[in-house]
Amino acid sequence: MNKVRWGIIGAGNISNTFAKAVLTLPRAELAAVAARNLDSAKAFALKYDIPKVYGSYLEMVKDNEIDAVYIATPHSHHYEHMMLCLENGKHVLCEKAFTVNEQLSKKVIDVAKSKKLMLMEAFWTRFLPMTQKIKELIAENSIGEIKAIHTHFGFDLTHLGPKSRVFDLTLAGGALLDVGVYVINSATMYLGNKPDKITCVGKKGQTGADYKNSIILEYGDKIATLSSSIDTRYANKQFIVGTKGMIEVPEFWQCQKAIITEHNKEVYEINLPHGVNGFEYEIGHFMDCLFEGKTESDIMTFENTLAIAKITDACRKQMDLVYPFE
Repeated sequence: MNKVRWGIIGAGNISNTFAKAVLTLPRAELAAVAARNLDSAKAFALKYDIPKVYGSYLEMVKDNEIDAVYIATPHSHHYEHMMLCLENGKHVLCEKAFTVNEQLSKKVIDVAKSKKLMLMEAFWTRFLPMTQKIKELIAENSIGEIKAIHTHFGFDLTHLGPKSRVFDLTLAGGALLDVGVYVINSATMYLGNKPDKITCVGKKGQTGADYKNSIILEYGDKIATLSSSIDTRYANKQFIVGTKGMIEVPEFWQCQKAIITEHNKEVYEINLPHGVNGFEYEIGHFMDCLFEGKTESDIMTFENTLAIAKITDACRKQMDLVYPFE
C-alpha cells in the first residue's frame, strides 16, 4: 500500500475538517464520500474534488478502490456504520464517542480483531504535538507527581434549538458524549484508565438529554474534577497539578499552548501550533499503523477506548440517562 484511499461516511462539519487535513498528506487520497442526502454528498465532493459520490453507505463500503473509512455520523449510528465497514473489509477511523456504551465498543473491537483490520477512535487530542510535549514534561518530573486534574469544557449551544443533533436524545445527544468524553479523556491520559471511584451528577434539559454534568474520578490520593456542558459556556481549560508545579492548558481539547508554573521558578509558556488544523496528526498516525501492518494504535489503544466508554456508562447510570434505542 503506497497510498491510503479514504472514504468518508457523513458530510457534516467535522468531515470538512478531516478532508482539509487529508488533502495536505501526501500518502492520503480522498476517494469517496457517502451521505444519506445525495445532494449533500455531491456538494461535499465538489468542494474537495472527490471523484466518487454515494447516497448509500453500503454501496461505498463495497467499493474495492477504498482502503479505509472515516466515520463522522451521530454517536447513535457509529456502531452500525463501523460494523458495516468492517464486515466489508475496510479499515476504520471513527469519531468519538466511539459507540454509546462499553458493550457495543467491545463488539466492534472483537470484529476488527477477528478480521485483522485497523480500527481506531478518532480522539485527535491524544495525537497533538502539545499533548506529547505535556507528557514529556510530566515524565521529566517538571511538576512532580500529579495530584489533581481539573478540566472544564462547556459551550452554550442553545441557539441551535432543541431539534439540533447535540440535544437529540434519539441520536445520543447531550453533554456527556459530545463534550464530556473530552474531559474524561483528559484525566485518563495522565491518571490512567481505571479510577477507583466514579461520581457523576447531571442536569437534563427539555429534550431529556444531559445538558451539563460534573464528574469526579478518584485514583487513590489523586483526583480529577471534570465538567462539561452544552447550555453554558465554561472557561474551557485544563489544570494538571503536581507536587512541584502546575501545567495550565487553554483550549485543552485542541491544545496548542501550555503555561508551566514550577515552584520557586518563573512561569514559562510553550507554543506548538498545528500544522494544518490538528486532524493531520491522528490521520497520519492511523496511516502509519496501516503501512506498518498494525491493527491497533499504541496512542489511542482499545483499552483507552473501552476505559472511556466504561466511565461514561457509569456516569449515565448515576444520571439515570438512557437512550431510546437501547
